[in-house]
Amino acid sequence: MHQLFRLVLGQKDLSRAGDLFSLDDSEIEGSLTEALEQIKIISSSSDYQTNNNDQAVVEICITRITTAIRETESIEKHAKALVGLWDSCLEHNLRPSGKDEDTPHAKIASDIMSCILQNYNRPPVMALAIPIAVKFLHRGNKELCRNMSNYLSLAAITKADLLADHTEVIVKSILQGNAMLLRVLPAVYDKQPQPINRHLTELLALMSQLEQPEQYHLLRLLHVAAKRKQPEVVQKCIPFLIGHLKDSTHNDIILSILIEIAGYEPVALNSFLPMLKEIAERFPYLIGQMARIYGAVGHVDEERARSCLPFLVSQLASMEHSFHHILLLEIKSITDTFSSILGPQSRDIFRMSNSFTAIAKLLTRQLETTKARSDRSKSLALHTALTNDLSSEDGEVVESGDTRASISLSEIDPLGQGHDRSPFKGDTDGSQLINSSVSHPSIIHIESENLPETVKENYQEETPDTTSRPVEYHDKLYLHLKENLSKVKAYAVEMGKKIPVPDQCTIEGK
Repeated sequence: MHQLFRLVLGQKDLSRAGDLFSLDDSEIEGSLTEALEQIKIISSSSDYQTNNNDQAVVEICITRITTAIRETESIEKHAKALVGLWDSCLEHNLRPSGKDEDTPHAKIASDIMSCILQNYNRPPVMALAIPIAVKFLHRGNKELCRNMSNYLSLAAITKADLLADHTEVIVKSILQGNAMLLRVLPAVYDKQPQPINRHLTELLALMSQLEQPEQYHLLRLLHVAAKRKQPEVVQKCIPFLIGHLKDSTHNDIILSILIEIAGYEPVALNSFLPMLKEIAERFPYLIGQMARIYGAVGHVDEERARSCLPFLVSQLASMEHSFHHILLLEIKSITDTFSSILGPQSRDIFRMSNSFTAIAKLLTRQLETTKARSDRSKSLALHTALTNDLSSEDGEVVESGDTRASISLSEIDPLGQGHDRSPFKGDTDGSQLINSSVSHPSIIHIESENLPETVKENYQEETPDTTSRPVEYHDKLYLHLKENLSKVKAYAVEMGKKIPVPDQCTIEGK
Protein backbone atom coordinates (compact mmCIF):
# COMPACT_ATOMS: atom_id res chain seq x y z
CA MET A 1 0.00 0.00 0.00
CA HIS A 2 1.26 3.51 -0.76
CA GLN A 3 3.04 5.17 2.16
CA LEU A 4 0.57 8.06 2.43
CA PHE A 5 -2.41 5.66 2.46
CA ARG A 6 -0.62 3.65 5.16
CA LEU A 7 -0.13 6.79 7.25
CA VAL A 8 -3.64 8.18 6.86
CA LEU A 9 -5.48 4.90 7.38
CA GLY A 10 -3.06 3.38 9.88
CA GLN A 11 -3.01 6.40 12.17
CA LYS A 12 -6.42 7.75 11.06
CA ASP A 13 -4.67 11.04 10.44
CA LEU A 14 -7.31 13.44 9.17
CA SER A 15 -4.74 16.25 8.73
CA ARG A 16 -2.84 14.30 6.07
CA ALA A 17 -5.92 12.79 4.33
CA GLY A 18 -6.24 15.75 1.94
CA ASP A 19 -2.72 15.14 0.66
CA LEU A 20 -3.96 12.00 -1.11
CA PHE A 21 -5.38 14.24 -3.85
CA SER A 22 -1.94 15.60 -4.62
CA LEU A 23 -0.82 12.17 -5.79
CA ASP A 24 -1.20 11.01 -9.39
CA ASP A 25 -3.93 8.40 -10.00
CA SER A 26 -1.49 5.97 -11.56
CA GLU A 27 0.81 6.35 -8.54
CA ILE A 28 -1.77 5.02 -6.08
CA GLU A 29 -3.77 2.65 -8.37
CA GLY A 30 -1.83 -0.41 -7.19
CA SER A 31 -2.69 0.33 -3.54
CA LEU A 32 -6.48 0.69 -3.93
CA THR A 33 -7.55 -2.86 -3.08
CA GLU A 34 -5.42 -2.93 0.08
CA ALA A 35 -6.71 0.51 1.08
CA LEU A 36 -10.34 -0.67 0.68
CA GLU A 37 -9.69 -3.64 2.93
CA GLN A 38 -8.23 -1.33 5.60
CA ILE A 39 -11.30 0.96 5.36
CA LYS A 40 -13.53 -2.07 5.91
CA ILE A 41 -11.71 -2.82 9.18
CA ILE A 42 -12.07 0.79 10.39
CA SER A 43 -15.79 1.09 9.47
CA SER A 44 -16.59 -2.20 11.18
CA SER A 45 -15.22 -1.08 14.55
CA SER A 46 -17.70 -0.77 17.38
CA ASP A 47 -17.17 2.99 17.91
CA TYR A 48 -17.20 4.01 14.23
CA GLN A 49 -20.77 5.39 14.27
CA THR A 50 -19.83 7.85 17.03
CA ASN A 51 -16.24 8.64 15.98
CA ASN A 52 -16.38 11.72 13.76
CA ASN A 53 -12.62 11.67 13.04
CA ASP A 54 -12.70 8.09 11.72
CA GLN A 55 -15.78 8.85 9.63
CA ALA A 56 -14.11 11.87 8.04
CA VAL A 57 -10.94 9.91 7.24
CA VAL A 58 -12.96 7.10 5.67
CA GLU A 59 -15.08 9.47 3.58
CA ILE A 60 -12.01 11.28 2.18
CA CYS A 61 -10.21 8.02 1.40
CA ILE A 62 -13.26 6.50 -0.34
CA THR A 63 -13.65 9.63 -2.48
CA ARG A 64 -9.96 9.45 -3.50
CA ILE A 65 -10.16 5.71 -4.23
CA THR A 66 -13.33 5.88 -6.36
CA THR A 67 -11.89 8.83 -8.30
CA ALA A 68 -8.71 6.90 -9.06
CA ILE A 69 -10.71 3.82 -10.14
CA ARG A 70 -12.75 5.89 -12.60
CA GLU A 71 -9.74 7.72 -14.01
CA THR A 72 -7.64 4.59 -14.46
CA GLU A 73 -10.63 2.47 -15.55
CA SER A 74 -9.56 -0.24 -13.16
CA ILE A 75 -12.99 -1.14 -11.77
CA GLU A 76 -12.71 -4.80 -12.72
CA LYS A 77 -9.38 -5.09 -10.92
CA HIS A 78 -10.69 -3.65 -7.65
CA ALA A 79 -14.37 -4.69 -7.88
CA LYS A 80 -14.06 -7.55 -5.40
CA ALA A 81 -12.64 -5.36 -2.62
CA LEU A 82 -15.10 -2.56 -3.42
CA VAL A 83 -18.10 -4.90 -3.28
CA GLY A 84 -16.74 -6.45 -0.07
CA LEU A 85 -16.75 -3.05 1.65
CA TRP A 86 -20.22 -2.34 0.23
CA ASP A 87 -21.54 -5.65 1.57
CA SER A 88 -20.18 -4.90 5.05
CA CYS A 89 -22.45 -1.86 5.24
CA LEU A 90 -25.48 -4.17 5.31
CA GLU A 91 -24.40 -5.36 8.74
CA HIS A 92 -25.06 -1.90 10.19
CA ASN A 93 -27.94 0.51 10.57
CA LEU A 94 -28.84 2.27 7.32
CA ARG A 95 -32.05 3.99 8.38
CA PRO A 96 -31.79 7.79 8.45
CA SER A 97 -32.09 9.61 11.75
CA GLY A 98 -34.99 11.84 12.63
CA LYS A 99 -33.27 14.73 10.84
CA ASP A 100 -33.25 12.72 7.57
CA GLU A 101 -29.48 12.49 7.76
CA ASP A 102 -27.81 9.36 6.45
CA THR A 103 -26.03 7.12 8.92
CA PRO A 104 -22.24 6.76 8.51
CA HIS A 105 -22.59 3.37 6.82
CA ALA A 106 -25.35 4.64 4.54
CA LYS A 107 -22.92 7.32 3.31
CA ILE A 108 -20.27 4.69 2.54
CA ALA A 109 -22.86 2.54 0.74
CA SER A 110 -24.05 5.48 -1.34
CA ASP A 111 -20.53 6.49 -2.45
CA ILE A 112 -19.58 2.95 -3.40
CA MET A 113 -22.89 2.30 -5.15
CA SER A 114 -22.37 5.07 -7.68
CA CYS A 115 -18.82 3.90 -8.41
CA ILE A 116 -19.87 0.28 -8.95
CA LEU A 117 -23.20 0.57 -10.71
CA GLN A 118 -22.06 3.22 -13.15
CA ASN A 119 -20.29 0.27 -14.73
CA TYR A 120 -23.61 -1.49 -15.51
CA ASN A 121 -22.27 -2.34 -18.96
CA ARG A 122 -19.46 -4.49 -17.49
CA PRO A 123 -20.86 -8.00 -16.85
CA PRO A 124 -18.02 -9.19 -14.54
CA VAL A 125 -18.61 -6.22 -12.24
CA MET A 126 -22.39 -6.62 -12.32
CA ALA A 127 -22.09 -10.32 -11.53
CA LEU A 128 -20.40 -9.36 -8.25
CA ALA A 129 -22.52 -6.31 -7.48
CA ILE A 130 -26.15 -7.20 -8.20
CA PRO A 131 -26.59 -9.91 -5.53
CA ILE A 132 -25.45 -7.30 -2.97
CA ALA A 133 -27.35 -4.40 -4.58
CA VAL A 134 -30.79 -6.00 -4.26
CA LYS A 135 -30.25 -6.47 -0.52
CA PHE A 136 -30.26 -2.69 -0.05
CA LEU A 137 -33.85 -2.50 -1.37
CA HIS A 138 -35.29 -3.60 1.97
CA ARG A 139 -33.06 -1.78 4.43
CA GLY A 140 -35.38 1.14 5.15
CA ASN A 141 -33.42 3.92 3.43
CA LYS A 142 -35.67 5.45 0.76
CA GLU A 143 -33.01 7.62 -0.83
CA LEU A 144 -30.57 4.75 -1.05
CA CYS A 145 -33.33 2.51 -2.42
CA ARG A 146 -34.34 5.09 -5.04
CA ASN A 147 -30.79 5.53 -6.31
CA MET A 148 -30.25 1.78 -6.28
CA SER A 149 -33.40 1.32 -8.38
CA ASN A 150 -32.10 3.76 -10.98
CA TYR A 151 -28.87 1.84 -11.38
CA LEU A 152 -30.62 -1.54 -11.40
CA SER A 153 -32.87 -0.29 -14.19
CA LEU A 154 -29.78 0.52 -16.22
CA ALA A 155 -28.28 -2.86 -15.42
CA ALA A 156 -31.47 -4.54 -16.63
CA ILE A 157 -30.95 -3.05 -20.08
CA THR A 158 -27.64 -4.79 -20.70
CA LYS A 159 -27.59 -7.73 -18.30
CA ALA A 160 -31.16 -8.68 -17.42
CA ASP A 161 -30.26 -12.29 -16.73
CA LEU A 162 -28.23 -11.23 -13.68
CA LEU A 163 -31.30 -9.53 -12.24
CA ALA A 164 -33.67 -12.36 -13.14
CA ASP A 165 -32.57 -14.50 -10.20
CA HIS A 166 -33.71 -11.72 -7.88
CA THR A 167 -37.12 -11.11 -9.47
CA GLU A 168 -39.06 -12.07 -6.34
CA VAL A 169 -37.13 -9.50 -4.25
CA ILE A 170 -37.67 -6.83 -6.90
CA VAL A 171 -41.43 -7.49 -7.11
CA LYS A 172 -41.80 -7.27 -3.33
CA SER A 173 -39.90 -3.99 -3.31
CA ILE A 174 -42.30 -2.61 -5.92
CA LEU A 175 -45.33 -3.69 -3.90
CA GLN A 176 -43.83 -1.89 -0.90
CA GLY A 177 -43.84 1.36 -2.86
CA ASN A 178 -40.64 1.32 -4.91
CA ALA A 179 -42.48 1.86 -8.19
CA MET A 180 -39.29 2.90 -9.98
CA LEU A 181 -38.31 -0.76 -10.26
CA LEU A 182 -41.32 -1.42 -12.52
CA ARG A 183 -39.05 -0.59 -15.44
CA VAL A 184 -36.95 -3.64 -14.54
CA LEU A 185 -39.80 -6.18 -14.82
CA PRO A 186 -40.24 -6.15 -18.63
CA ALA A 187 -36.53 -6.95 -18.96
CA VAL A 188 -36.56 -9.92 -16.56
CA TYR A 189 -40.00 -11.36 -17.42
CA ASP A 190 -38.81 -13.73 -20.11
CA LYS A 191 -36.27 -15.24 -17.70
CA GLN A 192 -38.49 -15.40 -14.60
CA PRO A 193 -42.21 -15.04 -15.43
CA GLN A 194 -43.62 -17.00 -12.51
CA PRO A 195 -42.75 -14.63 -9.62
CA ILE A 196 -44.34 -11.81 -11.60
CA ASN A 197 -47.42 -13.82 -12.59
CA ARG A 198 -48.01 -14.75 -8.95
CA HIS A 199 -48.19 -11.08 -7.98
CA LEU A 200 -49.75 -9.78 -11.22
CA THR A 201 -53.11 -8.88 -9.67
CA GLU A 202 -51.37 -6.88 -6.93
CA LEU A 203 -49.17 -5.13 -9.49
CA LEU A 204 -52.17 -4.16 -11.61
CA ALA A 205 -53.87 -2.74 -8.52
CA LEU A 206 -51.05 -0.17 -8.27
CA MET A 207 -51.99 1.48 -11.59
CA SER A 208 -54.03 4.35 -10.15
CA GLN A 209 -51.26 5.20 -7.65
CA LEU A 210 -48.47 5.39 -10.24
CA GLU A 211 -46.99 8.33 -12.08
CA GLN A 212 -47.36 8.27 -15.85
CA PRO A 213 -43.87 6.84 -16.56
CA GLU A 214 -44.40 3.98 -14.10
CA GLN A 215 -47.83 3.30 -15.61
CA TYR A 216 -46.17 2.98 -18.99
CA HIS A 217 -43.65 0.46 -17.64
CA LEU A 218 -46.45 -1.61 -16.10
CA LEU A 219 -48.21 -1.71 -19.47
CA ARG A 220 -44.93 -2.65 -21.15
CA LEU A 221 -44.74 -5.56 -18.74
CA LEU A 222 -48.22 -6.69 -19.82
CA HIS A 223 -47.21 -6.44 -23.46
CA VAL A 224 -44.20 -8.69 -22.85
CA ALA A 225 -46.38 -11.09 -20.86
CA ALA A 226 -49.05 -11.18 -23.57
CA LYS A 227 -46.47 -12.29 -26.13
CA ARG A 228 -45.77 -15.42 -24.07
CA LYS A 229 -49.38 -16.57 -24.63
CA GLN A 230 -50.04 -17.58 -21.03
CA PRO A 231 -53.78 -18.12 -20.31
CA GLU A 232 -53.63 -17.01 -16.66
CA VAL A 233 -52.10 -13.69 -17.72
CA VAL A 234 -54.74 -13.15 -20.42
CA GLN A 235 -57.59 -13.77 -17.98
CA LYS A 236 -56.19 -11.28 -15.48
CA CYS A 237 -55.14 -8.51 -17.82
CA ILE A 238 -57.97 -8.21 -20.37
CA PRO A 239 -60.56 -6.66 -17.98
CA PHE A 240 -57.83 -4.38 -16.62
CA LEU A 241 -56.79 -3.25 -20.10
CA ILE A 242 -60.34 -2.64 -21.31
CA GLY A 243 -61.05 -0.62 -18.18
CA HIS A 244 -58.09 1.69 -18.85
CA LEU A 245 -58.77 2.18 -22.56
CA LYS A 246 -60.86 5.23 -21.75
CA ASP A 247 -57.67 6.98 -20.64
CA SER A 248 -56.31 8.49 -23.83
CA THR A 249 -52.79 8.64 -22.33
CA HIS A 250 -52.13 4.95 -22.79
CA ASN A 251 -54.84 3.64 -25.12
CA ASP A 252 -52.38 3.17 -27.98
CA ILE A 253 -50.15 0.70 -26.12
CA ILE A 254 -53.21 -0.96 -24.54
CA LEU A 255 -54.67 -1.66 -27.97
CA SER A 256 -51.33 -3.06 -29.09
CA ILE A 257 -51.52 -5.54 -26.20
CA LEU A 258 -55.12 -6.45 -27.07
CA ILE A 259 -54.16 -7.00 -30.71
CA GLU A 260 -51.38 -9.31 -29.54
CA ILE A 261 -53.90 -11.32 -27.51
CA ALA A 262 -56.43 -11.32 -30.35
CA GLY A 263 -53.85 -13.02 -32.53
CA TYR A 264 -53.93 -16.23 -30.48
CA GLU A 265 -56.92 -15.95 -28.10
CA PRO A 266 -59.63 -13.99 -29.98
CA VAL A 267 -62.51 -15.68 -28.15
CA ALA A 268 -61.32 -14.08 -24.89
CA LEU A 269 -62.14 -10.67 -26.38
CA ASN A 270 -65.56 -11.57 -27.77
CA SER A 271 -67.57 -10.48 -24.72
CA PHE A 272 -65.75 -7.13 -24.63
CA LEU A 273 -66.64 -6.09 -28.20
CA PRO A 274 -69.53 -3.81 -27.12
CA MET A 275 -67.15 -1.88 -24.84
CA LEU A 276 -64.56 -1.66 -27.61
CA LYS A 277 -67.23 -0.33 -29.96
CA GLU A 278 -68.15 2.36 -27.44
CA ILE A 279 -64.50 3.37 -27.05
CA ALA A 280 -64.03 3.43 -30.84
CA GLU A 281 -66.93 5.85 -31.16
CA ARG A 282 -65.39 8.01 -28.44
CA PHE A 283 -61.87 7.94 -29.92
CA PRO A 284 -62.27 7.61 -33.73
CA TYR A 285 -58.52 7.70 -34.28
CA LEU A 286 -58.32 4.21 -32.73
CA ILE A 287 -60.53 2.61 -35.38
CA GLY A 288 -57.62 1.07 -37.28
CA GLN A 289 -56.52 -0.95 -34.23
CA MET A 290 -60.13 -1.74 -33.29
CA ALA A 291 -60.69 -3.11 -36.79
CA ARG A 292 -57.86 -5.61 -36.32
CA ILE A 293 -59.40 -6.86 -33.07
CA TYR A 294 -62.86 -7.19 -34.64
CA GLY A 295 -61.28 -8.92 -37.61
CA ALA A 296 -59.52 -11.46 -35.37
CA VAL A 297 -62.71 -12.26 -33.45
CA GLY A 298 -64.66 -12.42 -36.71
CA HIS A 299 -62.42 -15.23 -37.94
CA VAL A 300 -63.35 -17.57 -35.06
CA ASP A 301 -66.54 -18.89 -36.65
CA GLU A 302 -69.39 -17.77 -38.88
CA GLU A 303 -71.60 -16.67 -36.01
CA ARG A 304 -68.96 -14.30 -34.67
CA ALA A 305 -68.17 -13.19 -38.22
CA ARG A 306 -71.76 -12.08 -38.65
CA SER A 307 -71.70 -10.22 -35.33
CA CYS A 308 -68.44 -8.38 -36.15
CA LEU A 309 -69.14 -7.40 -39.76
CA PRO A 310 -71.91 -4.81 -39.09
CA PHE A 311 -69.53 -2.73 -36.96
CA LEU A 312 -66.74 -2.87 -39.56
CA VAL A 313 -69.13 -2.04 -42.39
CA SER A 314 -70.68 0.87 -40.47
CA GLN A 315 -67.20 2.31 -39.86
CA LEU A 316 -66.36 1.92 -43.54
CA ALA A 317 -69.20 4.31 -44.36
CA SER A 318 -68.34 6.91 -41.73
CA MET A 319 -64.59 6.92 -41.14
CA GLU A 320 -62.03 9.17 -42.78
CA HIS A 321 -60.16 7.89 -45.81
CA SER A 322 -57.00 6.86 -43.92
CA PHE A 323 -58.85 3.96 -42.26
CA HIS A 324 -60.77 2.68 -45.29
CA HIS A 325 -58.03 0.37 -46.45
CA ILE A 326 -57.64 -1.50 -43.15
CA LEU A 327 -61.42 -1.74 -42.71
CA LEU A 328 -61.91 -3.13 -46.20
CA LEU A 329 -59.09 -5.63 -45.72
CA GLU A 330 -60.64 -6.96 -42.50
CA ILE A 331 -64.12 -7.16 -44.06
CA LYS A 332 -62.84 -8.94 -47.15
CA SER A 333 -60.73 -11.34 -45.10
CA ILE A 334 -63.74 -12.37 -43.01
CA THR A 335 -66.10 -12.73 -45.98
CA ASP A 336 -63.49 -14.71 -47.91
CA THR A 337 -63.11 -17.05 -44.94
CA PHE A 338 -66.89 -17.52 -44.62
CA SER A 339 -67.95 -17.22 -48.24
CA SER A 340 -71.58 -18.11 -47.50
CA ILE A 341 -72.07 -14.71 -45.80
CA LEU A 342 -71.99 -12.76 -49.08
CA GLY A 343 -72.24 -15.64 -51.52
CA PRO A 344 -71.22 -15.22 -55.17
CA GLN A 345 -71.88 -11.46 -54.99
CA SER A 346 -68.74 -10.97 -52.86
CA ARG A 347 -66.34 -10.13 -55.69
CA ASP A 348 -68.87 -7.94 -57.45
CA ILE A 349 -69.44 -5.88 -54.32
CA PHE A 350 -65.77 -5.20 -53.72
CA ARG A 351 -65.15 -4.36 -57.38
CA MET A 352 -68.35 -2.49 -58.08
CA SER A 353 -67.42 0.98 -56.90
CA ASN A 354 -64.55 3.14 -55.81
CA SER A 355 -66.88 4.75 -53.29
CA PHE A 356 -66.45 3.25 -49.84
CA THR A 357 -69.84 4.61 -48.85
CA ALA A 358 -71.47 2.77 -51.76
CA ILE A 359 -69.63 -0.43 -50.88
CA ALA A 360 -70.77 -0.07 -47.28
CA LYS A 361 -74.41 0.28 -48.38
CA LEU A 362 -74.15 -2.77 -50.62
CA LEU A 363 -72.51 -4.79 -47.86
CA THR A 364 -75.15 -3.73 -45.34
CA ARG A 365 -77.94 -4.72 -47.72
CA GLN A 366 -76.31 -8.06 -48.45
CA LEU A 367 -75.74 -8.81 -44.75
CA GLU A 368 -79.40 -8.10 -44.04
CA THR A 369 -80.43 -10.30 -46.95
CA THR A 370 -78.27 -13.17 -45.79
CA LYS A 371 -79.38 -13.01 -42.17
CA ALA A 372 -82.00 -15.62 -42.99
CA ARG A 373 -77.99 -18.28 -45.07
CA SER A 374 -77.57 -17.74 -41.04
CA ASP A 375 -80.95 -19.35 -39.94
CA ARG A 376 -80.37 -22.12 -42.48
CA SER A 377 -76.89 -22.72 -41.08
CA LYS A 378 -78.28 -23.07 -37.60
CA SER A 379 -80.88 -25.49 -38.91
CA LEU A 380 -78.18 -27.54 -40.60
CA ALA A 381 -76.11 -27.60 -37.41
CA LEU A 382 -79.15 -28.75 -35.45
CA HIS A 383 -79.94 -31.40 -38.04
CA THR A 384 -76.37 -32.72 -37.92
CA ALA A 385 -76.37 -32.85 -34.14
CA LEU A 386 -79.67 -34.70 -34.05
CA THR A 387 -78.84 -37.22 -36.72
CA ASN A 388 -75.48 -37.97 -35.12
CA ASP A 389 -77.21 -39.01 -31.91
CA LEU A 390 -80.25 -40.64 -33.53
CA SER A 391 -80.61 -44.32 -32.68
CA SER A 392 -83.17 -47.06 -32.95
CA GLU A 393 -84.91 -48.66 -29.98
CA ASP A 394 -82.47 -51.53 -30.04
CA GLY A 395 -79.58 -49.05 -29.70
CA GLU A 396 -78.30 -49.64 -33.23
CA VAL A 397 -76.83 -46.71 -35.15
CA VAL A 398 -76.01 -46.78 -38.86
CA GLU A 399 -73.23 -44.47 -40.07
CA SER A 400 -71.73 -44.09 -43.54
CA GLY A 401 -69.48 -41.25 -44.65
CA ASP A 402 -71.18 -37.93 -44.02
CA THR A 403 -74.67 -39.44 -44.02
CA ARG A 404 -76.20 -40.95 -40.92
CA ALA A 405 -79.69 -42.42 -40.74
CA SER A 406 -81.66 -44.24 -38.08
CA ILE A 407 -85.32 -45.22 -37.69
CA SER A 408 -87.01 -45.73 -34.36
CA LEU A 409 -90.11 -47.88 -34.92
CA SER A 410 -91.66 -46.74 -31.68
CA GLU A 411 -91.90 -43.28 -33.23
CA ILE A 412 -93.74 -44.41 -36.39
CA ASP A 413 -97.45 -43.61 -36.29
CA PRO A 414 -98.96 -46.08 -38.79
CA LEU A 415 -102.51 -44.95 -38.01
CA GLY A 416 -101.72 -41.32 -38.88
CA GLN A 417 -103.75 -40.13 -35.89
CA GLY A 418 -101.92 -36.86 -35.24
CA HIS A 419 -98.95 -38.07 -33.23
CA ASP A 420 -96.17 -35.44 -33.11
CA ARG A 421 -93.29 -37.86 -33.31
CA SER A 422 -91.61 -38.49 -36.60
CA PRO A 423 -89.76 -41.59 -37.83
CA PHE A 424 -86.90 -39.28 -38.81
CA LYS A 425 -86.31 -36.92 -35.88
CA GLY A 426 -86.31 -33.35 -37.17
CA ASP A 427 -87.69 -34.39 -40.62
CA THR A 428 -91.39 -33.50 -40.62
CA ASP A 429 -91.79 -34.20 -44.33
CA GLY A 430 -90.72 -37.80 -43.74
CA SER A 431 -93.28 -38.09 -40.92
CA GLN A 432 -96.13 -36.84 -43.06
CA LEU A 433 -95.12 -39.15 -45.87
CA ILE A 434 -95.14 -42.27 -43.66
CA ASN A 435 -98.31 -41.33 -41.82
CA SER A 436 -100.23 -40.68 -45.01
CA SER A 437 -99.07 -43.90 -46.64
CA VAL A 438 -101.78 -45.92 -44.91
CA SER A 439 -104.66 -44.30 -46.76
CA HIS A 440 -102.69 -43.33 -49.83
CA PRO A 441 -100.05 -45.97 -50.41
CA SER A 442 -99.22 -44.57 -53.83
CA ILE A 443 -97.81 -41.42 -52.22
CA ILE A 444 -94.61 -43.24 -51.29
CA HIS A 445 -92.53 -43.74 -54.40
CA ILE A 446 -89.53 -45.97 -53.81
CA GLU A 447 -87.02 -46.78 -56.48
CA SER A 448 -88.04 -50.43 -56.62
CA GLU A 449 -85.14 -51.40 -58.74
CA ASN A 450 -82.80 -50.48 -55.90
CA LEU A 451 -84.77 -52.27 -53.18
CA PRO A 452 -83.72 -55.64 -51.77
CA GLU A 453 -85.65 -58.39 -53.56
CA THR A 454 -87.68 -59.44 -50.49
CA VAL A 455 -88.76 -55.91 -49.80
CA LYS A 456 -89.73 -55.37 -53.45
CA GLU A 457 -91.96 -58.46 -53.58
CA ASN A 458 -93.78 -57.77 -50.34
CA TYR A 459 -94.26 -54.15 -51.28
CA GLN A 460 -95.86 -55.06 -54.63
CA GLU A 461 -98.04 -57.85 -53.24
CA GLU A 462 -99.23 -56.58 -49.93
CA THR A 463 -99.44 -52.80 -50.02
CA PRO A 464 -102.94 -52.66 -51.62
CA ASP A 465 -104.40 -54.70 -48.76
CA THR A 466 -103.34 -52.33 -46.05
CA THR A 467 -106.22 -49.94 -46.64
CA SER A 468 -108.90 -52.49 -45.74
CA ARG A 469 -107.50 -53.94 -42.52
CA PRO A 470 -106.85 -52.72 -38.97
CA VAL A 471 -103.48 -51.16 -39.63
CA GLU A 472 -101.78 -51.90 -36.29
CA TYR A 473 -101.92 -55.64 -36.84
CA HIS A 474 -102.65 -56.18 -40.55
CA ASP A 475 -100.41 -53.67 -42.33
CA LYS A 476 -98.08 -56.19 -43.88
CA LEU A 477 -95.71 -53.54 -45.23
CA TYR A 478 -95.33 -52.06 -41.78
CA LEU A 479 -94.73 -55.46 -40.22
CA HIS A 480 -92.29 -56.40 -42.94
CA LEU A 481 -90.34 -53.17 -42.56
CA LYS A 482 -90.22 -53.70 -38.83
CA GLU A 483 -88.80 -57.19 -39.29
CA ASN A 484 -86.29 -56.02 -41.93
CA LEU A 485 -85.30 -52.76 -40.30
CA SER A 486 -81.57 -53.20 -40.85
CA LYS A 487 -82.06 -53.61 -44.61
CA VAL A 488 -84.23 -50.51 -44.76
CA LYS A 489 -81.57 -48.57 -42.90
CA ALA A 490 -78.91 -49.73 -45.33
CA TYR A 491 -81.10 -48.66 -48.25
CA ALA A 492 -81.69 -45.25 -46.67
CA VAL A 493 -77.96 -44.77 -46.29
CA GLU A 494 -77.32 -45.65 -49.93
CA MET A 495 -79.99 -43.18 -51.04
CA GLY A 496 -78.45 -40.56 -48.79
CA LYS A 497 -75.17 -40.88 -50.67
CA LYS A 498 -76.88 -40.23 -53.99
CA ILE A 499 -79.43 -37.64 -52.92
CA PRO A 500 -78.22 -35.20 -50.22
CA VAL A 501 -80.46 -33.94 -47.45
CA PRO A 502 -82.14 -30.68 -48.63
CA ASP A 503 -80.39 -28.66 -45.89
CA GLN A 504 -77.07 -29.66 -47.42
CA CYS A 505 -77.94 -28.39 -50.90
CA THR A 506 -76.91 -24.95 -52.13
CA ILE A 507 -78.27 -22.81 -54.93
CA GLU A 508 -75.74 -22.02 -57.60
CA GLY A 509 -75.97 -19.27 -60.16
CA LYS A 510 -77.96 -16.04 -59.97
